[in-house]
Amino acid sequence: MTLARVSRRWHSATLPFLYEEVSFRHPTQVRSFASTLRTHPNICRLVRKIVVDCPATKEIRDLVVGDLIYILTQCTELRALAFTDSLFAMEDDLRRVALYAFPTALTAAIRALSRTLVRFEQWPQGGTPHFTWPIACVSTAPLLTTLTINIDHDESLKSVELAALEELDISCQYVVPRGSDHSQRFANWRLPRLKRLIMPMAIDNQGRLLQQFGRSITYLEFRDHLDMATRWHKTPWRPYVDYIHLCPILQHLVFQEYDTSVLDLLPSHPTLTYVDIWFNSPAGHIRQDFLERCRQRRSASDLRWNVRLLDRSLNAVRQLPELFPPGVPEEELPSIHAIPGLSITHTAWGVYRSDLDILYPPEDSLEEAVSENSSSDSDSTYSSESDPSEDDSVTESEGEMLEEDEIAALASI
Repeated sequence: MTLARVSRRWHSATLPFLYEEVSFRHPTQVRSFASTLRTHPNICRLVRKIVVDCPATKEIRDLVVGDLIYILTQCTELRALAFTDSLFAMEDDLRRVALYAFPTALTAAIRALSRTLVRFEQWPQGGTPHFTWPIACVSTAPLLTTLTINIDHDESLKSVELAALEELDISCQYVVPRGSDHSQRFANWRLPRLKRLIMPMAIDNQGRLLQQFGRSITYLEFRDHLDMATRWHKTPWRPYVDYIHLCPILQHLVFQEYDTSVLDLLPSHPTLTYVDIWFNSPAGHIRQDFLERCRQRRSASDLRWNVRLLDRSLNAVRQLPELFPPGVPEEELPSIHAIPGLSITHTAWGVYRSDLDILYPPEDSLEEAVSENSSSDSDSTYSSESDPSEDDSVTESEGEMLEEDEIAALASI
């Protein structure tokens, strides 16, 4: 905003950064932005990502949806679109969903973006897994590479072919045995380029899904957001032990556990290189025991993979295992990264909140022993530098859409 006021040249240079990502956290922001686009349509071409996370009361919901449809039809260069269930939820404390019919006009507006859309995300609110998105929204997007979606039984039965899709995340969908047959879920999906698959722990068709898609999978993650696996199954439920043989070129496996001894149960695999375990607070004696065990197994040449512990308190950071890749050269570790509201330490043995080092200081001798034996494989896409100030996204707080009157005036310069 400050740079945009310097001059006409600076205004034209900074405006694309202001509108590259637009987030709606309140209904008034949707209305305000739609009004801005009607007055200054040249802004439409600048928007690359839209995040919709705004609950709306029944009285104004139709108006908000109408403005949202207008925005989506005007932003024809959109690359990424993300939704939560807030817009489709009741306004009570229970946050019950699926109580409003999904607008067919909104489906059509999203589908019209298929020419440019490469990423679509739909994140259910916590504890509300029953809201179903119509897969028709994105089923015709030829450029779509990343899809995160929560779809129930009927929608998953439909025929879908996404030729460019490389990542599918269905980890927020929990389908436990309910007396009906779910064996045909996703059976009619064709995903020839799928490489990364993230699924929940507590579903009843993991083996069939991996039989269908596993041959091309290089990254496989089992997430247990709500600790559903322990509630669903009285005995230990370990699909990462039973099914990784269905992924012959798997390189990176991620799962949640409470005991690192599960590593002894993992079968040998010809290509598996990295194993990450979501673990409760990897600090104190847990850290020291893990490092000592790794040291002993490396001395005995019995450690088959590079193993790390991931701090479960960081579970909400999407794609954490890839954001902090396990193949970082040892001279770049440990590293401390700042992202909004968090300070994260990335070491050869784990990724965790930096404050754990203050509460439970590490023993340097063990850390160094493991670091000396860590993999030196490089990752050309990784940068050890992180500057939280370099955030050009438009994510203003409730009711403040970047001082719309000022931006509208600037846009007319």
